[in-house]
Amino acid sequence: MIDREQMIIGLYSPAPQSGKSEVARELGNYGFVRKGFADALKAMIRPLLAAFGYADVVIDKLLNTGEGKETVLPEIGVTPRYLAQTIGTEWGREVIDPDLWIKAVLNDKRPDMLVIDDVRFPNEYEAIRAEGGQVWRVYRPGRAPTNGHPSEGLLEDREFDEEIVNDGSLFSLATKVRNALKGPF
Repeated sequence: MIDREQMIIGLYSPAPQSGKSEVARELGNYGFVRKGFADALKAMIRPLLAAFGYADVVIDKLLNTGEGKETVLPEIGVTPRYLAQTIGTEWGREVIDPDLWIKAVLNDKRPDMLVIDDVRFPNEYEAIRAEGGQVWRVYRPGRAPTNGHPSEGLLEDREFDEEIVNDGSLFSLATKVRNALKGPF
């Protein structure tokens, strides 16, 4: 199984709702702590949504569920997914620092067993590799990118340590994750 004291696994998918969060939850059963490059971004968006009167429980749904992320916010005129994509990419990556979200996760306070469930950009892929980590591709047949934003599908030309095809039950997915963990670490 896992014989390292420290391990990073990054999860990439060419399309949303492919099962990255489910794979991360399953890795949690093996001692991995889930973090995301978008965690700090979501923490920034929370007060904005609260300013528009959204309750915490609603904000959680808007930021963390597939259905919520695609809900058009009437006060703003865009979805939470679009809000996160544009603030994260056009502001965070292009205006501040291309590595802003990487620095927020891969700092000296990170857990020893880390799974990052939202790898999207080449520099995120490379940062995980530079730390000795692996990047897994999670693919769900029939899923496609939602809006053609530059943050989607950028790693399709890369090599992955594992490919998890999410084409069955949660039990089947858990079995695939367990089998992937038996691979070379």
